Amino acid sequence: MIGLAIAAHCEIGPGLLESLYERCLCHELGNAGIGCQRQAAVSVFYKGGRLDEGFRANIIVENAIMLEIKAASAILPAHEAQATDLSPHESDPNWPDYEFGCASPER
Repeated sequence: MIGLAIAAHCEIGPGLLESLYERCLCHELGNAGIGCQRQAAVSVFYKGGRLDEGFRANIIVENAIMLEIKAASAILPAHEAQATDLSPHESDPNWPDYEFGCASPER
């Protein structure tokens, strides 16, 4: 997935809207035969109850990996907190981040 994200980034460059990077990455994933869903509704549990569509995940890959797309020049503490809140464990390698907003692709 990281290689496909880099390919999308290199093709369209930095500084564009997150929705465009999301769409291009899904195109790359599809071309690679990898299933994904854009803007998938994700339920959350709150005070013992389930809230449907607690938020929308930018991309869910193969119903197993959630990708949060950010078009920013750097990952800010708020971005890290958001990703950590969404992931089952902050060190889980199945929850990668990729920075689209910078001039060169970074992970």
